[in-house]
Amino acid sequence: MERPPAPNTASTGHRAAAPRLRLRLARNDESDFRAALALARGFHERTIFRDSPFSEAKARRLLERSVAQRERYGLILAERPGRADGAAGGLVGFAYVQAGGYFLAERGLLATVLTLNVTEAVTGTPFGGRVALKLVAAVRQWARERACRHVLVHATSGIEPARTDRFFRRCGFNVVGGNYVY
Repeated sequence: MERPPAPNTASTGHRAAAPRLRLRLARNDESDFRAALALARGFHERTIFRDSPFSEAKARRLLERSVAQRERYGLILAERPGRADGAAGGLVGFAYVQAGGYFLAERGLLATVLTLNVTEAVTGTPFGGRVALKLVAAVRQWARERACRHVLVHATSGIEPARTDRFFRRCGFNVVGGNYVY
């Protein structure tokens, strides 16, 4: 049996419904930790640092710090909300950010993004792009709430550096230096 052709959304003006997305700060519960840990492990395995063993204990300390010291550290989670049947939606990305001072200055905070990560399953898709853009917006909001003067992004994973550069430039970031590895 032949399938009917898919509707031409360009001519009808209708768009397929985009997957819903919710961003929030991590909670101090085991389900948030397990979800963030799985995504962090997958991310780590794709980086130039994959030859160093992944540390679940270190990841847990980062999560605990982001929950205990919300003014200084943030773990922003991007997830698909649960379905109508109550099943979990699933974590599709996260950003880890911290507020601190410039090392040679007495005053003024800056936010430093240590990772902004989208799960490999949606990377390179329109939804994955939306996740990344929403995470950038959430990081900027987090930084504004803490009166940070700048947002610095440490893009040191080695995963598609040219694509990463284009993405952050399109988001309005300027290059002020570089990360080098030997």
